[in-house]
Amino acid sequence: MYIVNGFQLYSLATVSVGVPRIEGDGFESLVGFLQTSDVDSFGRLLPDAPRSTTALLDSQLERAWVQPGDVLLANKGARYVAVFYSDAYPRVVASGSFYILRVLDSMTLLPEFLACYLNLRATQYQLQVRIGNPSTVSTLNKKDLLDLFVTVPPLEIQRALVELNNSFIDIYDKTQQQLNLQQALLNQCFSTTLQIHR
Repeated sequence: MYIVNGFQLYSLATVSVGVPRIEGDGFESLVGFLQTSDVDSFGRLLPDAPRSTTALLDSQLERAWVQPGDVLLANKGARYVAVFYSDAYPRVVASGSFYILRVLDSMTLLPEFLACYLNLRATQYQLQVRIGNPSTVSTLNKKDLLDLFVTVPPLEIQRALVELNNSFIDIYDKTQQQLNLQQALLNQCFSTTLQIHR
């Protein structure tokens, strides 16, 4: 029998917000600037991400850099997609459209499990309910996020669930590729047949 614990997010991770984009001439160096448009619906970086750059002020350096193991959570829009930022991703700073979650103890909570948990439909629903003033562009309040209840199973269960999630995404991708191929074939058949019978 496994004991499953539950905690509010503030006791499991720190939460900071990304930075606004700075444009203009005269800056010596630009850095990769990650925006929500650089992420797919499963919380993976798109192959060409980041597609933007920004100048970075010294006062922003500490909180702005995304570190391997961080979880990024979109804080605006219809869905608050979470990204586990692996060391395979490029070094970037996060835009102000992301919260940067840094797990306090990875022996209690795996960051990749937290990202999966945040992407669950039930968790997304909880986040949507927390919005007090829904507008056309809904914004998730930091305090509401910190108060979110997170169910934390033992580490071996967390690992198994992350693996299951990754397997599902792989199967989804392969199925989607097959469907796209079938759609292209169907379109070609119709196009060719209709040209012959004109």
